[in-house]
Amino acid sequence: MKAIEQVEQAERQAEQLLEQARKEAGSIVEQAENDAARLREESRQKARDETAALLAQAQKEAERQAEGLRDKTEKQCAQIAASAESNMEKAVKFIMERVVG
Repeated sequence: MKAIEQVEQAERQAEQLLEQARKEAGSIVEQAENDAARLREESRQKARDETAALLAQAQKEAERQAEGLRDKTEKQCAQIAASAESNMEKAVKFIMERVVG
């Protein structure tokens, strides 16, 4: 009788250990899923932050290039205006000489 009780007790202990192992496995899976979700969100946030930083950098570079182009265009316009003014004086002189004689 004692042997049967020992076997039954061993079976109960085995069942308890098995149930405990199932619970621990469930907890491990749940923790892994939570960690994975957290890591996904952290990765998304990092990607958003990096994208924002790259966009800001590109914006600054575009503004710098636009400023350089604006300066170059203003200089070219000033040169064209000066050249036109110079040519205007020559044209007026030429016409005056032709008309006056």
